[in-house]
Amino acid sequence: MNVFSLKTIKYIFRKYHFCPQKKWGQIFLTSPSVAKRMVEAANLRKEDVVLEIGAGLGALTFSLAKEAGRVIALEKDKKLFSFLEEEIKKRQIENVEVILADALNFFQDKNWLRKFKSKEIKIVANLPYQITGIFLRKVLEKFPEIKEMILMVQKEVGEKIIASSGKENILSLSVKFYAQVESLFSVSKNNFFPKPKVDSLVIRIRRKRKKISQEEEKKFFSLIKAAFSAKRRKLKNNLASFFKNKNWQKTLEKKGINLEQRAEELSLSDWLKLIK
Repeated sequence: MNVFSLKTIKYIFRKYHFCPQKKWGQIFLTSPSVAKRMVEAANLRKEDVVLEIGAGLGALTFSLAKEAGRVIALEKDKKLFSFLEEEIKKRQIENVEVILADALNFFQDKNWLRKFKSKEIKIVANLPYQITGIFLRKVLEKFPEIKEMILMVQKEVGEKIIASSGKENILSLSVKFYAQVESLFSVSKNNFFPKPKVDSLVIRIRRKRKKISQEEEKKFFSLIKAAFSAKRRKLKNNLASFFKNKNWQKTLEKKGINLEQRAEELSLSDWLKLIK
């Protein structure tokens, strides 16, 4: 069994003197069907290398091991790390390596890539909710080797990421600048222990093949930061200090940009026009 029942989870907690840490957003999947759907969405092959963030009790880890060539699972909790190592030995799984590490610290250094010996990496994870935004920005900006991510995130955050024109925000635009985003399926809070207050959403983030120059990247993020600095103000007000050219308003209007709009109303293609 890859996903433990609620009864078994409680037994494991007692055995390892473990108590879920709210500050780390520790919740544990109790639904085998959810884990199965996430692994299926990753379309894994035996040559694929997968990185999992926050392995927990291995609900995804052991399912991924059956489909991928190699799985590297990060877990920052020492007790869960010990449990996973014991399970791997007990199950005689040879293609899983568990690393005791905080995900954000792990991605500070590119040396970890040497472990993978692969040009393409997939991430499949039940992502700790509180690190979603900073994690995505760090991975998409710094690690082009990561081509695809299947992520379970807090539903409200997931909906923010996949937002369309009219509801765009800095997070959605930051992700879409690098990748295509797709909503896959919702997950009820009843599928976890301890039960969280909110439902989850599983999304796919697939990196675009187009290479992005550092200059274009820098301009884009400076621009959207300025444009969203006061959410309810119109573009003509928020961008006044950004453009140095006196004729900037006329230039943008000629490009079809309506400066009476608010930042959330522009699509990614509009922002790409603006940075040019």
